[in-house]
Amino acid sequence: MESGNKEWRPFADPTVPTLWSMAILVIGFAALLTGHAPLSAAPIMVAWAGAMVLTLSIAAIILYRNGNFLVATPLLVFGAIVGTGVALTYVMEVWPVLAGLAPYEDAILLGWIWMAIGIIIVMLAFGLGRISGFLFVAVMIAGAAGIIYSLVLMGHGGVVLLRIDGWLWFIYGLCLMYAGLAFWINGAWGKPVFPVGAPIFK
Repeated sequence: MESGNKEWRPFADPTVPTLWSMAILVIGFAALLTGHAPLSAAPIMVAWAGAMVLTLSIAAIILYRNGNFLVATPLLVFGAIVGTGVALTYVMEVWPVLAGLAPYEDAILLGWIWMAIGIIIVMLAFGLGRISGFLFVAVMIAGAAGIIYSLVLMGHGGVVLLRIDGWLWFIYGLCLMYAGLAFWINGAWGKPVFPVGAPIFK
């Protein structure tokens, strides 16, 4: 298709870097929840969340421009919405402490927010099921992890449920790493070397 004297061409597919950037953040988050990293290290996650927000937002714009809304929409939700929300929430929690003010109780509200996030992630999984059965299962795991995390924030399950939730996030992070590897190698070789599963919805 031509516009004036220029031929329109789609941008390259940014799926691989987005999957791996999400994997980095998710596995770091899992390390905190499973107790393998101290909670005092949580501020580091803000910087990595910012990097993920930038990566996923740019990728979403490219994919929307290319017409791939099935992948662009989840990236926008995870990047511009969830990633930014997590980073800004942490800043809002730390600011009163730095300013010498009394911290506020926000766990219950965050629990309801994470409940909504988990449900939205589950709904996104059904769209991705038209692309890959593996992606459907992976995103359903993330949705379940988000809902369980909301229950923990609301005061249910205690440390045991928190640890279980952390391992679910870790499994999701591994799924993201594998999906990135599959798209990378399959694209480089020009054939399906690492399977990602056939679509489960027609």
